[in-house]
Amino acid sequence: MKKSLLVPLFLSFSLLFTGTVSAQTNPDYGTWPYYNDGNNDFLLKGNLTPSGISDGQQVGRYTNLLWHAMTTVNTETNEFKPINPGNAQEVGSNSGEFTPTITFEILPKDTGETIRDSGYHLLPADEATIRKYATNANGNADFVWNAITWPMSSGQYDSNAYGVKYYNIRGKWFVSVPIVMQLSGGGNPTEDYLRDNDGVSAPRIVSTYKVTPWPFIYGFEGREKGVAATKISNKGALYIDAKTWSVYDKEANIGFAINGKWIDEDGDARVDAVDRLPNNNAGEYTVTYQKAIPVSTPALAKNLKVGKNKIIARVFDKYGRFVNSPEIEIEYVPGDNLLLENPKVTPPGDQEPGTPVNVCVDVKAQLVSVPGPINAKATFKDGAKSVGNKTISAADDETVPVCVPYTTQPDDRVHTEFPSVGQHAALGM
Repeated sequence: MKKSLLVPLFLSFSLLFTGTVSAQTNPDYGTWPYYNDGNNDFLLKGNLTPSGISDGQQVGRYTNLLWHAMTTVNTETNEFKPINPGNAQEVGSNSGEFTPTITFEILPKDTGETIRDSGYHLLPADEATIRKYATNANGNADFVWNAITWPMSSGQYDSNAYGVKYYNIRGKWFVSVPIVMQLSGGGNPTEDYLRDNDGVSAPRIVSTYKVTPWPFIYGFEGREKGVAATKISNKGALYIDAKTWSVYDKEANIGFAINGKWIDEDGDARVDAVDRLPNNNAGEYTVTYQKAIPVSTPALAKNLKVGKNKIIARVFDKYGRFVNSPEIEIEYVPGDNLLLENPKVTPPGDQEPGTPVNVCVDVKAQLVSVPGPINAKATFKDGAKSVGNKTISAADDETVPVCVPYTTQPDDRVHTEFPSVGQHAALGM
């Protein structure tokens, strides 16, 4: 454990915490009391390379169990709260409340061994304890527990993809408190090592870990030409105003559910990040995301359908914390369209060749790039031959019925064209 503290800070905390608090204080977890006499059988095995020990996994080292008083502070609200409010106490005048945790102080195996960074702040790797600490650290307990369980269950000491290292004491598995805090979105504690305290009747170490809020969405809407819109073209966008927080690996990830299905292109049962924004500035714990994602983005273009779409945005950080927006409805019209609906022939049914009939269709305008109304010429054709035309005017969402007279021919088809917008549809007869 690092002890790189300024002398004035160390002295101030030494004066504050040196008094005996309670000879009866026990750790928040487990059944072991605090020990500092160097005469016990608490053998710690695991990665002890931070202490300059290469055989930590095979041989291990015996340890003292020292009182480590722990609390948290929210980087956004500046609220202080012990890591387990259900087991906390004041450890000095006007100091606030701290939960008693354990730092295992490893001991040299002989008088000739030099140990550096001898303290290991550990937590039992059982589900109830990990979930409790992750939740109290404002983390996603499911994510944290899933990140820790492997490969612990296989009896391996190797660290996993999240950097979790495993330790064993008396047949029980432990992980470091700092990694649990990091996986919860926090970490980077201020820490004071109080040499005058024995670690049994008064805490040897006092630490305050930073914790951070879950993501938050301030606004989500469709946009066309840079302004809010419920109807957008292929030049439109989905705009999101949101924030994420974390101490390490600061990033905002944006995912979407379209018409009830989350975008998951690689099929790993996790929501894809359609867009990602990192913050690499040291000392900052916030990512402010205010961005319009074009609907031409492949993941969106592939999943949007022409017409009305119900869309939910998800903003998530690297540590499994997320927030979903309210569902919005966006009508997606890739370009200006004239849709042909309800084709019909009057009188209906089979007719003898040479019978006069009316060929009709409803024309519905969908306009996004122009305010409308627009003018269009509807031309009805029998093969390449025009059999009639009508000029119409239609505003956005307006439906205009169009009919022309026609004399039936043997085995023919009639279709309608709008040369000005290039739309046509066949009317079977």
